[in-house]
Amino acid sequence: MIFSFLLSFLICIYLTYRAVKNTLPFFYLIFFFIMYMGTILNLDSNLESDIYYFLLIACFLFFYTFTTILFNTRFSISKKLKEYKLIPVQYDSKRAIQIFWCLAILSSFLTLLYFYLLGYNVFLLVFNDFSAADITTARVNSYSGETYFAPGYFNQFKNVLLPVSVIALISNKVKSKKVLYLVLVPIAFFGLVGTGQRAFLMYTFVSFQLSSYYLDKFKVRSIVIPSLFIVFIFGVGSFFLGRTDELSAGSILENLLARIFIIEQQDSLRTFQYLYDIPITYGYDWFRGIIGIFPGIKGSEIQHIVFGLIHGTERGTASISFIGSIYHNFGLVGVILISSLLAFFLNKITYEFLRRKKIVGNIVIFSFITFYMAIYSAGDIVFLFNKGVILLIIISYFIYKVRLLWKP
Repeated sequence: MIFSFLLSFLICIYLTYRAVKNTLPFFYLIFFFIMYMGTILNLDSNLESDIYYFLLIACFLFFYTFTTILFNTRFSISKKLKEYKLIPVQYDSKRAIQIFWCLAILSSFLTLLYFYLLGYNVFLLVFNDFSAADITTARVNSYSGETYFAPGYFNQFKNVLLPVSVIALISNKVKSKKVLYLVLVPIAFFGLVGTGQRAFLMYTFVSFQLSSYYLDKFKVRSIVIPSLFIVFIFGVGSFFLGRTDELSAGSILENLLARIFIIEQQDSLRTFQYLYDIPITYGYDWFRGIIGIFPGIKGSEIQHIVFGLIHGTERGTASISFIGSIYHNFGLVGVILISSLLAFFLNKITYEFLRRKKIVGNIVIFSFITFYMAIYSAGDIVFLFNKGVILLIIISYFIYKVRLLWKP
């Protein structure tokens, strides 16, 4: 299975790169490999569920690649990317910058309000001599405590809109630098790490580098020190959350690599093994997930149930792969159809982005959309809402498609 997957993947990623170069559809396959190579290494050929899972992964990869190639026979992304690189970068209009200021201030206020209601910031607990057990409990309570503070809604602002707005303002070289760097940037940083969910700081950092790439400002030299800082923060978080026994370079690197290549893959495999033995829901689980976005309505419980089977408590969520989620809702046919629909969607939004003017704010927004869609090999349908993808697409449409907003 390992050899056949590697061979198939190499062929598919080569064909995809030829069609789209370094753009979203290609980036998606890179993260697809990280997710499912780690999964395949853990497959048990004696289990029927694991063999079937391999079949689903192979189907998804084939139909995703086929749709990407088919799309680019009519709308060439690689050709459009060449043209896009020749377009000069434009700063946002005064009105668009005003919108980013409003979004940044509103998001900052809601971020501070969330931590005020919560009563603590997990990252700051580290500096107040709290034990690792206390910090771990505080982290779980921040999103699964007895008192509900609508973390999903606040996350849209503190994890997505605030970083996007701040980076857009920085990239536009706005004049009010003191407010930006002394107030908004610190709020954004402590908001990202304040619940102990280290991933969003890394997500923001990578998205920022993607925006630098599209703005023709990306340099490997310039990211070395920031990368080390991000990894250090990740390591500190891992240590105080009890994920590693010591705070050293070796343990930090080991924990980071495990988080990327092992933990999520093992959890999602356990989740699929559970899903394989229960009936397909024909979209009902996704429906429950979507309505669960609204306050007072319970969403899908699958990830809580599997987490309980693994850890003995349902106060947490086990990872679920996108393929596993599709199968649970629509079966094999769903995996085939949705892999094609996803490929079409990623190629379509990339092509439409490359058709627009090279405006700073739009590049920043699309860079975040690119990263979050690229890692969509894990998660269910609610991923698109929780990670702010839908929100960013709507904001991008109203700022840059409805042209009245970006005209001077």
